Amino acid sequence: EVEDKLVIKIDQNSDHAPKFSVADDISEVYGLPGIHECINGQKPLRVMIDIDVSQEDMETTDVKTQEVFFQIYLSFIRALYRILDYSWKNILNGLVIATSSDFSKCSYHILYALALLIDHHKLKAFIELVYTITEKNSASLSIKNYLVKILTFVLFVQQKKVV
Repeated sequence: EVEDKLVIKIDQNSDHAPKFSVADDISEVYGLPGIHECINGQKPLRVMIDIDVSQEDMETTDVKTQEVFFQIYLSFIRALYRILDYSWKNILNGLVIATSSDFSKCSYHILYALALLIDHHKLKAFIELVYTITEKNSASLSIKNYLVKILTFVLFVQQKKVV
């Protein structure tokens, strides 16, 4: 467990599995090169999914960036609707989407700003729910398999970040 630590994802090229490191204090993080993400284990977690796939990988499977994003985005919203006692309007008003200006990849962060999760177990359960909804609602077999691959990776990365 790393509840009282900072978990750091080190940025590296897409040919390698992500590397993670742990720090005790935020001042240790600023001096490290190639920091991609840092999660403070001392604070509650936000509901978030990080999609990061190379354009080259999508082209080989003939899957479009918009398809990947919208399928996961809609599943994310449906999962929020299932677990929160909020209207669709309130859910949509709390969504934050960030994307990269790098056109060589499909990179999005989908965040729900109005809810905090108590611990990494709830974050894991939420991501598994998004995974299940995406798997159930994807019409095209090729995109379904691709989205399942992406969400499996996202689930693995999210678990590594906080466990």
